[in-house]
Amino acid sequence: MLEKSQNHLSLEDFDYCLPSECIAQQPLERRSSSKMLVWDPLQSSATEACTRDLQDFLQPGTVLVLNNTKVFPSRFVGRLSNLGKSAKVELFLLGSPFSTPEKSGVCWTHALGKPVRKIVPGAQICFAEGLQATVVEKKEDHTGAPVLSLQWNCAELDLLDWAAKNGQMPLPPYIRRDPTDACLREVDTLRYQTEYAKHQGSVAAPTAGLHFTKGQLEQMRAAGVEIAEVTLHVGAGTFMPVKTSDIAAHFMHEEVYQIPAASWRKVTAAKQQGRRVICVGTTSFRCVESFAKQVVEAGHALESTVDCDRWHKTRLFVFPRSQADRFNPRVVDGLFTNFHQPKSTLFMLVCALIGYTEAQSLYQQALAHDFRFLSYGDACLLSW
Repeated sequence: MLEKSQNHLSLEDFDYCLPSECIAQQPLERRSSSKMLVWDPLQSSATEACTRDLQDFLQPGTVLVLNNTKVFPSRFVGRLSNLGKSAKVELFLLGSPFSTPEKSGVCWTHALGKPVRKIVPGAQICFAEGLQATVVEKKEDHTGAPVLSLQWNCAELDLLDWAAKNGQMPLPPYIRRDPTDACLREVDTLRYQTEYAKHQGSVAAPTAGLHFTKGQLEQMRAAGVEIAEVTLHVGAGTFMPVKTSDIAAHFMHEEVYQIPAASWRKVTAAKQQGRRVICVGTTSFRCVESFAKQVVEAGHALESTVDCDRWHKTRLFVFPRSQADRFNPRVVDGLFTNFHQPKSTLFMLVCALIGYTEAQSLYQQALAHDFRFLSYGDACLLSW
């Protein structure tokens, strides 16, 4: 936890001007050709480089932590049958808070829907190939967002098979798409997914990993960089907006994660030997720091693997309470991440790690030098 101090920051303090033309609408032709700002905490300044040169900034023995979650094509378009009327509707599926990943993976029984006013309990939504969902319940979550509980006319594995053929990648709303553009849809299916994705369960991509190719990772391994894979299924905890002026009152949705024992051994061995641990993306960071917190608070030594390989839940929310506040990670020494939205929990995390004023300066430098922002945009390498 960050220490309390005077002059608390409010939601408005994390706003900054992000022109629409700075938001990347498509990925670059080559994954590793994005620009990168490298933050120097000693000089409080950043130098410009390219993501394909990341290896040059990592010493042999550095542990690079990757989130190997796989994005689920969780946007479904169908027809609503309600009181004898039919209307086009769209569902954005979420991981159920009642799911049991140990047994069956993430269950897709909860969703956001639009137009939300037309979707009422008892309504049926029909999709291609005979897929059908019945709205069991509609209620607001802790943030006031209306969430639907759904019952499907098929088993979970059949639903996943249907989604693979008919579902759409869950692009953020700031990436504008013509739904009839099959070419762009094909691009998104390929590029809104990391090349090392393994375990299906996310409803948004861990976008920092979009910059890497398998070949680049192999080159890093050959140069002595160790790769440690973890899994955090990205859900509402990562992308839901903050709506409270008092950011400490923000409700962080649960996300599930798993850290293999072999990966945790790599991370803790690096800490014991004074080697650096760099997380690729805020989800990897939250995964590692959540587990470290759990291990220590359970009274175990940090290197203990007693709870590894099991699924856990996290609501870790890292933010600075004042301009002077910093978050002191238990394990992580650096973060490779994209540039995030104003007022987002992700931008708040960056502010907590390198400093509020420093993060504002970093982002202004990126804007001044025509960096591309958000999911398909450029990146930065942060140390503290």
